[in-house]
Amino acid sequence: MDRDATPENRKKQAEPLPLETRHAFLDTQVFRKLRHNPANRALKLVAEQVEAHRLVMHTTDITLQEISRQIAEDVEQSRVALAKARKDLDRWRHTVPDIAPMPDLGSDTAASLFAAFRKASTHEWRAEEHRATARPAADVFADYFARRPPFDTAGSKEFPDAFALQALQALEAWCAANGETMYVVTKDAAVLRYATASKLLHPLETIEELLGAAESSADGEDGDAEALADALLNLPEFDYRFEQALEPLIEGLEIVYVGDLPDGETTGASFGGTIHFVDYQIVSRTSRRIGLLVNSDVEIDVDVAFENRRYAAYDREDDVWIGGEWDTTVVKAAITLELYLEMEVTNGEIVKTDLIRNEYHVG
Repeated sequence: MDRDATPENRKKQAEPLPLETRHAFLDTQVFRKLRHNPANRALKLVAEQVEAHRLVMHTTDITLQEISRQIAEDVEQSRVALAKARKDLDRWRHTVPDIAPMPDLGSDTAASLFAAFRKASTHEWRAEEHRATARPAADVFADYFARRPPFDTAGSKEFPDAFALQALQALEAWCAANGETMYVVTKDAAVLRYATASKLLHPLETIEELLGAAESSADGEDGDAEALADALLNLPEFDYRFEQALEPLIEGLEIVYVGDLPDGETTGASFGGTIHFVDYQIVSRTSRRIGLLVNSDVEIDVDVAFENRRYAAYDREDDVWIGGEWDTTVVKAAITLELYLEMEVTNGEIVKTDLIRNEYHVG
C-alpha cells in the first residue's frame, strides 16, 4: 500500500499531465521489473504510442549490455532451480511415465531471449541506440572527487553506478545537440538523482506515468490543438519553411521506375515543380511542439537509365535485343508524400521532418 497516496495525490495521479517531450528512455530497472518480456502489456502500449508517433524511444549500448547480463542471470537462476527439481521429477516419471520431462535450459537460451528483446527494441519500440561506452574512466574519477551523482551522498563509492550513468550522459549530449529534452523512467536512486539535477532530463518513476502522459496528449489532439495547428500552417512563412524542410528528404526516397522504358532503373530524383500541402492529422502535442502526419502532393524529376533499342535488332531464338545502347532520360512524375512534421508552437519553426513512407512507384 502506498501510504503517501492521499486523496489529493490520488487525484493528481489520476490526471496525468501531457507530454513535455516525445523522447523517452527506459532504465534497466524498468525492464527487469517487467521480466524483460516484450509481450508485457506496458511494453505493447509503448509500441502503440511509438506507432502513433507520440513517443520516440531511446536506449544505449550500456543499457543493452546490462539487460543481456540480467537475462543471463535470470536464466541461470532458473537452470539451478530446475536442476534441483529434476531428481524428484525423474523419480516420479518412473511411476507415471506420462509426466512431461523437465525442460532443458541450454547455453543458448539466454542469447535467444536477449535476441528477442533486442528485436523488439529495434522493430517494435524503434529505439534509437546511443553509444555510451566511449567515456574515459578519468571522467568518472572526476565526478567522484567533485561529488557529482552518484557520488553525492555521504560515504558513496558507487563506481558501478557511475559507469552506468554514462548512458544518461550520452542521452544528455544527444538532447543538447538536437535541442530536445527526454524522459528518464526509473526507480533507481542514483539515476533519479542524476536526472533530477539535469536541465535536459525529466525523471519519471514508472512506465505507467509515461504512458499516462502520452494518452493525455492524445486526448488533447483536437480542439485547441487543431486551432493551433491551423494557425501555424497559415503563417506567411510556412510555405517557404515547408519547401526548405522537404529538400533534404529527396535523398531518402526510394523511387522505383515501373514504366515502359526497357530495363529502366532509377538513378536519381529531385523536386521539380510545385509542392502542395494537402491535409494533416495531429499525432502529438507537448508544451513546446506539435507533431503532424502530413500528406503533400509534389512533382519530381526522376533520372532513369534504360536500354535504348532504337537501332537494336530482336533475336527471337535467344529472346534478346542486339545492338541496344544504354541511355538516360528524365521522367516527370507526381507523388503524394507521407510525412511526420514537427513545429515549435511559439513561432511555427519546423524542427523535424521524417518520411513515413519512402518507396514510390513512377512510370
